[in-house]
Amino acid sequence: MIEVSESEKRRALFAGLSAYLIWGVSPLYFQFVGFASAVEIVAHRVVWSLPMLFAVLWFAGKVGPASSALANKRVLWTLLATSILISINWVLFIYAVNNDRVLEASLGYYINPLMSVAVGVVVLREPLGPWRIAAIVLAALGVLNLIVAAGHIPWISLTLAVSFTGYGYLRKIAAVDGRVGLFWETAFILPFAIGALIWIERQGEGH
Repeated sequence: MIEVSESEKRRALFAGLSAYLIWGVSPLYFQFVGFASAVEIVAHRVVWSLPMLFAVLWFAGKVGPASSALANKRVLWTLLATSILISINWVLFIYAVNNDRVLEASLGYYINPLMSVAVGVVVLREPLGPWRIAAIVLAALGVLNLIVAAGHIPWISLTLAVSFTGYGYLRKIAAVDGRVGLFWETAFILPFAIGALIWIERQGEGH
């Protein structure tokens, strides 16, 4: 088992909380541009993210590692898989937000940590203390209560949770810098994003 220092744990906790905070308030922005479809929003996000990510790699001195990362076929196929998963996640989340299903989307990201813990314990064999078990049980009961209250199978919530959990696990085993991985995921999606924007414009539905 890999030993993790306390400072690394604190940094990871801060990064995780910051990511969820940013993603938690993002519906405000997506609703502001809700006149466009989820596919169009994600397509623009991909197109404009790629040059920005390249700039990030350039200033971080990661262009070399990024160029050589795909020489490893395992990394290549893993990042191809994560690019598909994150595309599904992005499009479905924005679709939910812009179709007044924010609670279902939120439930998905509430279920996600539970699934991540399950992967950590079952697949990665990480230890789980009694206090963590108690916290997980309480969270699971809360999720179950929300599902029962909804009165139907929340397919949006479950798809968001499964896709993001799978994404997180694959990115963990890919063993590449997070910035490098995100750059290549965006690059893989780029041709489809450009194709989607061209198709949307030809339909006269572009914004």
